[in-house]
Amino acid sequence: MKPLCLAAAFTTLLFASALAGGGGPQYRGMMVDAMGRSGTASITGPSALYFNPAGLAGPKKSYGVEAVAEMGFNGVLLDYADWANKNSAYLNNLDSALAHIDPVLENEWAPYSSNYMLQGYFEEYAFSVVRDAHYSMTFSKATLTPVIGASIFSDMQISAGRGYVLPDNWRVGIAYKFLYRQRADEKLYGLNDDEYYQIKDTWGKKSSNALIGGIDKITVASKFADDQYGFGVNLGVSRPLPYGFTVAASVLDLPTVFNGGFFVPQLNLGGSYAKDFGPTPGIEALHFNVLVNLDWQCLLPDDPWFKQWKGGLAVNSQIHNRDVISLATGLNDGYPTFGARAGYFLYAYYLYTAEETGNYPGQRKLNYHRFGVDFNF
Repeated sequence: MKPLCLAAAFTTLLFASALAGGGGPQYRGMMVDAMGRSGTASITGPSALYFNPAGLAGPKKSYGVEAVAEMGFNGVLLDYADWANKNSAYLNNLDSALAHIDPVLENEWAPYSSNYMLQGYFEEYAFSVVRDAHYSMTFSKATLTPVIGASIFSDMQISAGRGYVLPDNWRVGIAYKFLYRQRADEKLYGLNDDEYYQIKDTWGKKSSNALIGGIDKITVASKFADDQYGFGVNLGVSRPLPYGFTVAASVLDLPTVFNGGFFVPQLNLGGSYAKDFGPTPGIEALHFNVLVNLDWQCLLPDDPWFKQWKGGLAVNSQIHNRDVISLATGLNDGYPTFGARAGYFLYAYYLYTAEETGNYPGQRKLNYHRFGVDFNF
């Protein structure tokens, strides 16, 4: 009984400290995001490290490498860009810029995201390095003094893992990860805040490269963000069934030590159906296949405000077992998502995602238009 009591006490302590630890990294991969962030039973390759490591097991090519560069923006950012274009003469003087801010943009947060990834696999082993960053900025002249808002939520993950095929075609996987996070929550800064002058100095600097200078202004919150570190484990299991069905489960961040606490573990349950329609008449090398996902996600211990159903549908064409054109759509807790990807070795893609941010009941909808380039060897 004593070991059971100690285990129960440890579990209670884990969950209690997890409540203060925040949420774990949300990177899942382009196709998973396009399918409503579903894919517990269908994800394969190195991206499985972050969603269900059991996807590393099973038949695949002996090795491969993938590199991705992506940027995303919200429609509000375009409104800011239009305002900036009309008032470019004032942008190197923040006081003048604030004086000319469009009233419809006051306190309207303008999000921007960037994602860089390098990952690869050999047999059932895989590694991945991902930086997934989200920024927001806003301006206001509605108060007696100028107000600026800025935020950053940036995760860098280094992960490695392995999949195993067990008797009766059960597949399991484990992934180990190191985390580095920069975080500065959305906040308005006035003249009495040091951050206000850091932002002002950045906006007042001229750059020989307009693109780099513009990105510096958007990502300025990284200058005063808190640095946080952690390491942890993801676990997963899956089993193919007859007629193209697969069932799977994964537990993410169990445990993940982070910033003096623990992340709240996340449970994902999923099922998928895949159908390969075989060679195309007249073009034997061309295949078409369809994938359907249905996932259920919750936090442990059970959080009544965080039970999410996710689903997706993807249609894919392949030549010589390499993807050529992929179309995917889904629902992420009721919000629509969509993605399209085309290429051969070198791919270009567009991804639209929508989700809720913030804490209940103060949540708000956030959507991104994301564009990326993906090299897959």
